[in-house]
Amino acid sequence: MAVLRKIEILRWLLRICVGGLIIAVPMAAAYAGVPVTTVADDGQKKDIQLYSGYHALVFGCADYSAGWPKLKNQASDAKAVATMFKNMGWTVDFIENPDGRTIRRELQKLVFNQGKDQTLGILIWFSGHGYTLQEADGTRLGYLVPVDATDPGIDPIGFTETAFSMRAIETVARQILAKHVLMIFDAPLSGDIFAMALPQPLDRLKESVSAPVRQFIIRNTPQTATSQTSTLKNIFIQSIQEGFADLNKDAYVTGEELGRYLSQKLAATDAARKGFFGRIDNPKLNKGNFVFTLPTAGSKKATTKPDNQGRPSPEKGKKTIVNSLGMTFQYLPPGKFQMGSPPNEPGRDKDETRHPVTLTRGFYMQTTEVTQKQWQTIMGSNPSTFGQCGEDCPVESVNWEEVQVYIQRLNQRDGHGRYRLPTEAEWEYACRAGTDTATYAGEMKILGERNAPSLSPIAWYGGNSCVDYPEGRDCSRWRQKQMECAVCGPHETGLKAPNAWGLYDMLGNVYEWCQDYFAEYPKTAVTDPGGPVRGTRRIVRGGAWDYHARSCRSANRNHFFPKARNFYVGFRLVMEPVK
Repeated sequence: MAVLRKIEILRWLLRICVGGLIIAVPMAAAYAGVPVTTVADDGQKKDIQLYSGYHALVFGCADYSAGWPKLKNQASDAKAVATMFKNMGWTVDFIENPDGRTIRRELQKLVFNQGKDQTLGILIWFSGHGYTLQEADGTRLGYLVPVDATDPGIDPIGFTETAFSMRAIETVARQILAKHVLMIFDAPLSGDIFAMALPQPLDRLKESVSAPVRQFIIRNTPQTATSQTSTLKNIFIQSIQEGFADLNKDAYVTGEELGRYLSQKLAATDAARKGFFGRIDNPKLNKGNFVFTLPTAGSKKATTKPDNQGRPSPEKGKKTIVNSLGMTFQYLPPGKFQMGSPPNEPGRDKDETRHPVTLTRGFYMQTTEVTQKQWQTIMGSNPSTFGQCGEDCPVESVNWEEVQVYIQRLNQRDGHGRYRLPTEAEWEYACRAGTDTATYAGEMKILGERNAPSLSPIAWYGGNSCVDYPEGRDCSRWRQKQMECAVCGPHETGLKAPNAWGLYDMLGNVYEWCQDYFAEYPKTAVTDPGGPVRGTRRIVRGGAWDYHARSCRSANRNHFFPKARNFYVGFRLVMEPVK
């Protein structure tokens, strides 16, 4: 058994090295797995799987309260950056107006949660005041200034107790285990300890890009500056969204390209403001390059073509409808797929008998789970156990029968009678989005009950669903978690990367009610299945924030009584096309 296990590990590592785990998904969904094409010295091209996804921790400081001038736009600038990352499919933590204790706490949370995942690309952004103190050897030491920092000219001891020095930032960079970390400081401070310089971007992306690296971009400004506005945010967003920082036109933006582009643009905008780029002074952490994949690269790698099983291209019939509640629905065309799982899929249950399914009619699937706000607008109350999660979190603790009342009232409101729950076959077809692997991001290696790192970019499950709101559930005793945390719960919809058809949280967050009664699958091909005409339990699909990793597979099935209310069960809607 030990020999077989070693062979399996070697096979898994080999698949990573040769790009066997590259995931083909479009646009923002490309961030569920990040393949890049590198070029060797002899001109040969090679695809490598650089990251499993991206995570950003974004701080925005404006409402200063202990002696520093308030800033006008820095918090909103940081929020705009966080929104851009979210729209790109990244997972994002946005912290507005943090004090010194909060900055330290959030950075340590990053170190011991997402930062432990060596497959993620990690970015930290700070907007706010910066400050620089000169040390005895002449080194200028920069500080990030939280909103509760005192004026160093009046209370230098209090300032150093609350502000966050670049040496502390360097320690955080070393503690993070992810291969690539990029830190961007939209603040006037010195980055001397990082050997700042104007980088010279390579004319092509080499395979060495995957080596570990810690990179820093700093808006270096004279000590006396207390700028109320910053142009860095606008330039940065354009550099990524429009690809302006892709200096060698290879459809990627590296940390070096970004540093050079921002430095040049900031110097041209204001001669007193210069962006500088640097790497950590550590030979084991300064060889690689952070890489942003641009939408153009994602779309080229994303096209899902029909195969010999008749899977449809996600580009056919692609259109979106937004209803009166702001619910977004994505059109999914007719097609064929293999429902269920193969016998060798890890975590498989016996009720997942694989069989061909044909859906002859297209339909619109809601891109997110129904939110607490969307429920309350129709029903007048919020039954959710986790109300403090927020109005954009999924509604839960609703039973199947209550969902039918909601659908009836929504149909009356919009006056067309086209809303309903998906059938189980429609749900799995939508979840898979043309894939036949364990998840829509590829195969899943289960390392423990609640430990499957490949789920992190796409799903909130029992291994990563850490929360800090008061209603969160004690998860300190859950076994074999991917991330260590004491409190867990559902999260706001749409924070994880979507599948290839633009559907978020199809796996994890909350289980989703389907229309069907539960029954054993047929063993032969079926067309437009709607489940049995009678039964005692209704189907739920997709896994949830408190469930094991094995439940967050595209084929996983579960079922509950129609009157059952569970704080891990919600739903999403189908809207039928106009006939």
